[in-house]
Amino acid sequence: MFTGVSLNIDSHVGGIVAKDGKAVRLLDASARNNIKTENSIDVLHAALNLCSEQRMDEMRELLVSEGAAGDAKFDKLCQAIIEAGTASVAHPETNEKRILEAFRGGTSQDMRGAQAENMDAFM
Repeated sequence: MFTGVSLNIDSHVGGIVAKDGKAVRLLDASARNNIKTENSIDVLHAALNLCSEQRMDEMRELLVSEGAAGDAKFDKLCQAIIEAGTASVAHPETNEKRILEAFRGGTSQDMRGAQAENMDAFM
């Protein structure tokens, strides 16, 4: 069992974690298919994949149904991932950061134009 910060990594293998022998890596949205939305990361990854496939109606529906639209904690999660992917001396800017910034900008604008109730407050 791999643990870090009291997190059982093995329980996330096949979800947000890939494990090959002793090597463990976190997966980004593009590396995941058929995502079961069990947590906020799953919802975010599913929404990013729908957005990248230009399936905006399904993405809006997912965010609203999962309670992520307008949720401050979901927004903080997005911001934390963006900040973690910011370029530094140690590593270049991540692709996930660029995709998430586009997602946040695009979905905020897209949500404002939506007719569904309570969607204007998205992020």
